[in-house]
Amino acid sequence: MTASRDGLTEAHLQDVSIEEGCTGVVITLDGAEPRQDTTGTVAPRVEGHGSFRRPWVFLAKGGERGIQEETLGEGTTYSLNPWFVRVMLIPTRVLYLTWHNKRESESDNYDADLGQITVNVQGFDLDVDLTQNLQIPRGVAPRLVSQFGGVRTSGLGGLVDDPTPMQRFVRNVLGNTVAGYFNEIAVTSSVLEFLGTYQDIRKDLTDQVTHALEKWGVGMQGTALGRFIPRDPSLLEKLKEKFAEQARLANLEVGVEQAKLKDLIDTYEALAEARRVGLELQKEVELLGRENVTLIRVVGEFAKFDVPQYVGGGGDISEYVQMLPLTVKQDLLARLRNLHGGRPVDPGQERPVLTKESDAMDDDTDDTIDGDVRLVD
Repeated sequence: MTASRDGLTEAHLQDVSIEEGCTGVVITLDGAEPRQDTTGTVAPRVEGHGSFRRPWVFLAKGGERGIQEETLGEGTTYSLNPWFVRVMLIPTRVLYLTWHNKRESESDNYDADLGQITVNVQGFDLDVDLTQNLQIPRGVAPRLVSQFGGVRTSGLGGLVDDPTPMQRFVRNVLGNTVAGYFNEIAVTSSVLEFLGTYQDIRKDLTDQVTHALEKWGVGMQGTALGRFIPRDPSLLEKLKEKFAEQARLANLEVGVEQAKLKDLIDTYEALAEARRVGLELQKEVELLGRENVTLIRVVGEFAKFDVPQYVGGGGDISEYVQMLPLTVKQDLLARLRNLHGGRPVDPGQERPVLTKESDAMDDDTDDTIDGDVRLVD
């Protein structure tokens, strides 16, 4: 059949087949005047017309002209009057949309307007690949066609496989959301911050895309964000040097913190040791008396000196002291002063000597041992 009245062709007289993974959005060319109270109006469902096969029933029940809420299901075929309805195919399968420089052969793709993403941060251009998966529910398709289709309600109908409504939706909703997000963070970030927060960027971008699609009732199936690639190769070398310097500084900071921690541990260990020694000394004083403990400590200090194995002079401790070098005597006096709590030793006090026969200590007391002290032969 050749072209005839109103441009009718053989294609218009073919049955309308809805392919798998699509839904058929119906635009009626006749009916009551559609409502004008809202943007993107979709006419309410009308029962009893057999999926628009009986136009007279649709018209008799007050069906409105324009985009219909009722859609035609996938995998079905319909015999429809081309002067009454036009059917537009909208995909309901999962769509894989990518941002890259498109070839001429891709001009009919739904993502035809999604070009390469280039983010300019501090004067440096960074390219990034992005893939977005989404799925349009059957019930949402009429609204998308109403908002983005630019549908004519005159002329002949039939089946229309036009990507324009989907291309406009992808560009205006998805594309603008992504572009707006990258423009915003590019203004507020340095190159290092931008490249160093890749995981945060991917999460934030996914959240914003999900929110934008939810407003339209469209399901978000996944966002795949590639790595940011600088267009200027010299930037890579600068970044490598910067990252190496940051790593070196980080290691230095870790070393300083570890040294501070070690000093703190040493301080607490020293305090604990001093407390332990103090408690032991306090216990000795309580058991033996202050003077006895002092004497024991003096004898202990004597034991540390390098002295002759034999001392003459009848065992008098004065003979032993006279043989000590001056520096040793000074050291001994300093230690003795410390043991007495800084009090000077009384020069008039009777000199103690060690004898073989020491005065016996009363068995019933813990007082200081009295008597002369002399070196034992």
